[in-house]
Amino acid sequence: MQFNSFVLFLALSSTVFSAPTGKGLGAVIEGDGEGSIGGANGEGAITGEAAKPFVGTETAKPTIGGEDNEATTEGEEDKVVNVLGESKAAVGGGGAKAFPGAPAKKPTPQSVSVAAKSFANDANTVSNALNQLPGMTDRNSIIAMSKKAYFAELDEDKHRDVLARAAGSDGQVSNGKIMKFTPAVLDGLKEMYTSGTPAKVNQNIPAIQRARNPNILPSITQLSNAALKKMNLPADQQNFPPTGQKGK
Repeated sequence: MQFNSFVLFLALSSTVFSAPTGKGLGAVIEGDGEGSIGGANGEGAITGEAAKPFVGTETAKPTIGGEDNEATTEGEEDKVVNVLGESKAAVGGGGAKAFPGAPAKKPTPQSVSVAAKSFANDANTVSNALNQLPGMTDRNSIIAMSKKAYFAELDEDKHRDVLARAAGSDGQVSNGKIMKFTPAVLDGLKEMYTSGTPAKVNQNIPAIQRARNPNILPSITQLSNAALKKMNLPADQQNFPPTGQKGK
């Protein structure tokens, strides 16, 4: 009797446990249940809905590379752009632009005194050349003399600028005349040193003197003295005699 009861117990146990076990295996093998163990209760233990956040759901994006993480990366890129922008500003932005457009240094008594003397030296160099060139026939001599005068005339401009800023409105008229007529002098001298011929000398000297004698030379004196006075210095700039006046 006891033996038959034991056999009956084993039979019943086999019937009770065989179906769930099969379903559990089916859940694992065939995916009926999304959990690793099986069935609805097993969903999300490892591969179910609850597990998805570790793979790539909205919650996981900050960790793996979703929108929140991309925002962090873009934020870092923005920082790089900002640094580069600041570097460009330092190199080529607002800070750098201040140098080309920076105001010139305020003239001092010393700088005005030097400018007046240097302007006079350049003007005398040009006058000397204009007085000698008409009698020259040697090409190399004409080129050398007219070229020296050309660069002296160019050099005058930086001295004019210092004196004009120092003189202010007192030198405005003279400064305007110098700036207006200097190009005619430069053009004539350039034609002479590029050709080196007596014909070009005779052609250009009269035009240079018409621009220079009545306009530039007296204006150098007036502008220099106006600037010197503003610096409380003696107004002792020389008077420049007109060129080409021999025998008249």
